Amino acid sequence: MESISIVIPTFHFASTTLKTIKACLSQTILPSELVIIDSSEDNSISDLLQHIETDIPIIYRKVSHLFPGEARNLGADISNSALLAFLDSKTIPANDWLETNFSTMKDSNADVVFGNTQYLADTSFQKNLLTCSFGSKPVESTPGSLISRANFFKSGCFQEGVRTGDD
Repeated sequence: MESISIVIPTFHFASTTLKTIKACLSQTILPSELVIIDSSEDNSISDLLQHIETDIPIIYRKVSHLFPGEARNLGADISNSALLAFLDSKTIPANDWLETNFSTMKDSNADVVFGNTQYLADTSFQKNLLTCSFGSKPVESTPGSLISRANFFKSGCFQEGVRTGDD
């Protein structure tokens, strides 16, 4: 199997970042490494990484505020694997996400497999907003995507300098 780096940009949200990292370390096929690009203004992400015990290398880079696309590009650049998987710090993957996307990529000879994000809401207002915006079905998204490193760089990477829509 080819090596896979999971790139996770983060800007605060230490508790969900921890859940995301733990979900990555519990995949049915494990990544070769996690690349965390931290734009947080505090040390909460680096502090939580101190307490994670794993044999999987975690590459951590603390940076001045980067937009998500810029952070993903940096993570891709410093990664060491043939395949790149992208998550966000608040995107907690299913335990078979990596295996499913890898199998889909290989079985269909695809260059990229896009992620599917299921948005969740807590309050009734959030639920109404979610229903109006996305409905109840998963949405194709950058988080959860898998692409070969070569094709990622050939594509020109993510657009930089924008807060959203970088993909």
